[in-house]
Amino acid sequence: MANIAIIGAGPAGLMAAETLASAGYQVAIYDQMPTPGRKFLMAGLGGLNISHAGKLDDVLASYFHLPETVQHSIEAFPPQAVTAWVEALGEPTFVGSNGKIFPKSFKASPLLRAWLRRLQSMGVELHSRHRWTGFDENGDLLFQTPDAEALKVSCDAMIMALGGASWPRLGSDGLWAKIWHEGNAGLPDLVPFQPSNMGVNISWSEHIKAGFAGQPLKAITVTLADKIMPGEVVVTKYGLEGPAIYALSAALRRQLTNGPLQIMLDLRPALSREDIQKRLEKVPTKLSLSNRLRRALKLTAVERVLLRELRDFSGNSAILAGLIKALPLTVTGHQGLERAISSSGGVDAGTLDEHLMLKAKPGVFIAGEMLDFDAPTGGYLLQAALSTGRLAGEGAIKFLTQAGHQPTSKPTLQTQDHTMSDNPLLAPWTTLFKVPPFAAVLPEHFSPGFESAMQENRAEIDEIADNAAAPDFENTIVALEKSGDSLDKVASTFFNLSGADTNDDLQQIERDIAPKLSRHSSATVMNEKLFKRIDTVFQQRDDLKLTSEELRVLEKYHENFVRAGAALKGADRERMAEISARLAELGTQFAQNVLADERNFQLVLENEQDLEGLPDFLISAAQSAAEERGQSGKHVITLSRSLIEPFLQFSSRRDLREAAFKGWIARGENGGDSDNLAIISETLTLRQERANLLGFEDFAHFKLANQMAKTPDAVRDLLENVWAPARQRAAEESTKLSALAQELGDNAQIAPWDWRYYSDKVRMRDHALDEAEIKPYFQLDKMIEAAFATANKLFGVWFREVTDLELYHPDVRAWEVRDNVGNHIGLFLGDYFARPSKRSGAWMSAFRSQEKLSGNIRPIIVNVMNFAKAPKGQPALLTFDDAHTLFHEFGHGLHGLLSDVTYPLVSGTSVARDFVELPSQLFEHWLTTPEILSTYAIHAKTGEAIPKDLMERLLAASTFNQGFATVEYTSCALVDLEMHLNAKAAAADPVAFERAALEKIGMPSEIVMRHRTPHFMHVFSGDGYSSGYYSYLWSEVMDADAFVAFEETGNPFDEELAKKLKTNIYSAGNSKDPAELYTAFRGRMPSIDALLRKRGLQSTA
Repeated sequence: MANIAIIGAGPAGLMAAETLASAGYQVAIYDQMPTPGRKFLMAGLGGLNISHAGKLDDVLASYFHLPETVQHSIEAFPPQAVTAWVEALGEPTFVGSNGKIFPKSFKASPLLRAWLRRLQSMGVELHSRHRWTGFDENGDLLFQTPDAEALKVSCDAMIMALGGASWPRLGSDGLWAKIWHEGNAGLPDLVPFQPSNMGVNISWSEHIKAGFAGQPLKAITVTLADKIMPGEVVVTKYGLEGPAIYALSAALRRQLTNGPLQIMLDLRPALSREDIQKRLEKVPTKLSLSNRLRRALKLTAVERVLLRELRDFSGNSAILAGLIKALPLTVTGHQGLERAISSSGGVDAGTLDEHLMLKAKPGVFIAGEMLDFDAPTGGYLLQAALSTGRLAGEGAIKFLTQAGHQPTSKPTLQTQDHTMSDNPLLAPWTTLFKVPPFAAVLPEHFSPGFESAMQENRAEIDEIADNAAAPDFENTIVALEKSGDSLDKVASTFFNLSGADTNDDLQQIERDIAPKLSRHSSATVMNEKLFKRIDTVFQQRDDLKLTSEELRVLEKYHENFVRAGAALKGADRERMAEISARLAELGTQFAQNVLADERNFQLVLENEQDLEGLPDFLISAAQSAAEERGQSGKHVITLSRSLIEPFLQFSSRRDLREAAFKGWIARGENGGDSDNLAIISETLTLRQERANLLGFEDFAHFKLANQMAKTPDAVRDLLENVWAPARQRAAEESTKLSALAQELGDNAQIAPWDWRYYSDKVRMRDHALDEAEIKPYFQLDKMIEAAFATANKLFGVWFREVTDLELYHPDVRAWEVRDNVGNHIGLFLGDYFARPSKRSGAWMSAFRSQEKLSGNIRPIIVNVMNFAKAPKGQPALLTFDDAHTLFHEFGHGLHGLLSDVTYPLVSGTSVARDFVELPSQLFEHWLTTPEILSTYAIHAKTGEAIPKDLMERLLAASTFNQGFATVEYTSCALVDLEMHLNAKAAAADPVAFERAALEKIGMPSEIVMRHRTPHFMHVFSGDGYSSGYYSYLWSEVMDADAFVAFEETGNPFDEELAKKLKTNIYSAGNSKDPAELYTAFRGRMPSIDALLRKRGLQSTA
C-alpha cells in the first residue's frame, strides 16, 4: 500500500490530497498550524476571490511572473474548472462586475468546511501542529510533534506545499527555506523570497498618522511611470496599501531598488482637469478651502487633508485642479514579508519536471506558494495554488503507478454533512481523563454540535415539563440537574477555546451561537409548565425533608428562574427573552472588539534608542513577540500586560511610554468597526429594562439582590470607606514621584504613562528593589511548583505532570491531581503564555465540573494567563505581580478541583460573585510566606535561593504604591456601580458619564482607571461582574481577615485551620450561604480593618 505524505494544509496541499484520495490512495497531511487553511480563511475576510473570469490568455497575462510549468497547471485546471469544483462542494458562485469570481456567501469558511468534510469522508488524515524539520539521511521526513517530540515519516511519495513567506502568523513563515539544504546535498538553490502585493512607505505627518490611518481613497487611479492602475488604496500609518498599490507591487519593488520614487494619485479620474477647475470656481471663495473641496467635488476628509498637507497651492483653482488630477507622493520603500499579502521566490520551476516533481529528488513534488511565481490579487494566487496542487497530485499518481504502487480503493466523493455520530463533540470521549478530543475537533463541528445538543436538551426539558406524575424533587430538580450533558460538553469546549485559542471561524460561530444559546436558555426558563413544577416543589420545601444541599439547590433553581423572568406574563415574557438574546450578542461582540484592538496594536521598537532603559528580560520578551508577528530582528510591545506594564515601568523614552499607554487605554474606543461605545449604551439600556421588568428600580439593585452585599448602599459604603484613604495615599505617592522627577531634571507634570516609571525609581531608592534584580528569582516553572507545594501543605494534594495528552495548543500543560491516599481528584491544565489568539487577562475555567449525581465525576480545570514567553532555551521569568497572578488563578483552580458536592448547580466556583474571589485572593498570601519564597524563588542563572535580605526588602515593600493600586481599582468599581444605578444618563454618552463620575469622586489626573469603560471586559463582555466589580474588594475584606487566622496560630500551614478552610471554603461550593460558610471557618464575619492594614491604608483612614 502506497504511503503518501503532504506537508501543508493550505489550498495547494488540500487539493493535492483530494486528487490523490480520489484515485484511491491513502493520504496523510501534516501542518504546523492548529487548524487547516488559515491563510485561506483570512483571504475569505475580503469575500474570497476564488479566481478570475474572462479569456484564459488574459488571465495568464495578468501574472507578474508565471513560469511555464505553473502556466500549464492553470491551463489544465482553469478558472471555469475551479468554479465548477467550488459549486460541486455546495457553494454557488457569481462573477462580479470586474471579472472576479466569488462564492455567493462571500465567505471562505463554508467552502473550507465542505472541503474538509469531503477529504475526511475519503479517508484523508490530518495531523495538525506538526512542523516539518527536514529530511533524514535516508530521505525520510522529519517533524516536530505537538509535544515537541521528533517524528520520522517514511513515504513513497511526498508533496510539499509549505507556502511562501508572507503572513507568517498564518503559517506561511518561509522557515522551510532555512532547512531546505540541511543534510541534503544536490537539492536546487532557492530563489530568495520577496514581498508581493505589499504596501508602500510614505512619510506622512503625525496629523495624518494619528487621524487618518485606515481611511480609504476610493475610485482613484495610481500612476507609476507609464503604468496607470485604477482602484482603491488605504492610508496607513506607514504609507499606502490596497488593490491599486498591490497591482503595481512588482514594478514598485523593482524600481525602489534605485531609491525613492514618485507616484501620482488621480483623486477624480472620471473628471477632466478642466471640469474640476470649473466646479471649483462655481463655489464661493469666501468658504474655507476644505468646504470648497467638499462642495465642489465631494472630496472626503482624508482626500482634503492630503491636498492641504502635501502641497501649498494658496487656493488657486487651476493649481488645485492639477493636483487633484496628479497628486505627487514620494514612495521611500515598501513593506516587508510580514505585512505582504503574498510573496515571490522559493523553488525555481526550472528545477522541476512537467508534473512539478523535483528533478534532483524523484518522488518529491512542489505545489502552491513554495513555487517561484508572482500573482496579483484578484483570485490569481488561489487559482495557481489550486491548479499546482492538482497537477502535483496527478504527478504523484503517475510516479506511484510507474513505481508499481496501486491505490487501495476507489472512493466515491461525498459532499453531504457528517452524521452526528461523526461529530467528535457528541461521540463518547475515550481520551485519557476524558478530556475533549481536541485533535479531532474542527471549527466545523461546533455549529452542528450545538444544534444537536440543544435539540437533545429541549427534548429532556419537555420530558420533565410534561411528566404526568406530581412534581417532586426527584422528577423535577434532580431531572434538571441530570439534563444537558451534551450541551455542557459542547459549550465548555467551545467557550474555553474561544477565549484561549480563537480564530476567525470560532469568532463567527460565537457571534452566531450566542443569541441561539440565549434563546435556548430563555425557552427553558420561560417554559410555564416547567416553572410551575419547580414552583410547586419550592412551595412544599418545608415538608420534603431535604438535606441542606438539596434545599440550597431547590432555592437556587427557583431564584434563577424567577430572576430570568419565568414569573412574567404575556408580552413581558417575550420581551425578556428578546433582551437576553440581544445582550448575549452584545457581550460577544464587545469581547471580540477588544481582542481585535489588542491584536491590531503593536509598538515596534526600531533601534537601540527605542530600547533605552529596558532590562534584558523585557528586551528578550519583546524580541519573542516580534518573531511571533513575523518581525524577526525587531522588538515589539503588544498590549499583553506582561509586556506593556514592564515597558511603562522601565522605558526611559517618554514618547514611547505615552504611545503604548494611549494604545492600551484606547481599546474599544477607536471609532471604527471595533468601537464599543454603542454596544455599551445599548447594553446599559437593556439591563435597565430587564431590571424594571422584574420589579427592580435599576440593574444594580437587581444584580446585588442575591449577592453577599445585597444592596448598592452596602457596596458604596465599602468602596467609599476605602476610596478616601486610598486617594490620600495616592496623593502622597504622587508628590514623591514629582519630587524625584524634578531631581532627575524632568519637569513635566506626572502623567499616567509616567507613574510606573517613576514609581519604580522611588521603590529602588526607598526599598533598594530593582525589578531586574528580582525577576530572575521568579521562574515560571518554579512558581508553578510553589503553587503545587502550597496546595500540598494545606490540603494534602499531589500533582503529576501528564505529557501524553493531546491538548488544544502546544503551550498547554497538564497535571493529574491526587490526594494523599492516591485517589484521583481531577486534571489541572496550565495555559500560561500570551499569543494573538488569546484574549488578554488571566482566568480560571472548567472543561468539566465536579459532581456526584451521575457518579464520581472529577473536574478538569484550566488556568489561562498571558505571561511573556522567553526566547527558546531560556526559562520564562515572571514579575512579582505575575507570580501573584499565578497564585490567584490557582486559588480559583483549587476551588474547582477540591469541590466536594453532589449537585452540579452548586459545584466549585458557582458561588456569589462577591464570594468567588475569596479562595483566589486568599491563596495569594502563601506566595509571600518565607517557607515558600525561600524554597522556590530560585535564581534562573545561579540556581541560588533568594537572599534573605532581598526577601525581607520585597516583603517590606508589600504596601508600596498601594494608593495608586487601590485608586486604580476602586475607581473602576465605583464607575461600574454608578453606571448601573443611572443607566439612562450613562447610556446617553458612556465616556462623558465615566468622566463625570470620576470628577465627582476626585480621581487624580495622573491615574487612569484600571479598566476604562470601552474595554471593561468584566462588566460588558457578559453579565458576570456587571454591578459587581466591587467583588474583589468585598472578597479581600474576607481574605485579609482569613489569613490573619493563620497568623494568629503562628503557622501559615496550621493543619487544623487548613482542614477547616478546605471544608468550608474550597470544597463547599455553593452548598450553603457564603456568610454561613465564612462564619463556619472564622467563627465570625470580618471587618474592614484587616484589609486596610494589608494595603497599608490604615494610617490614612
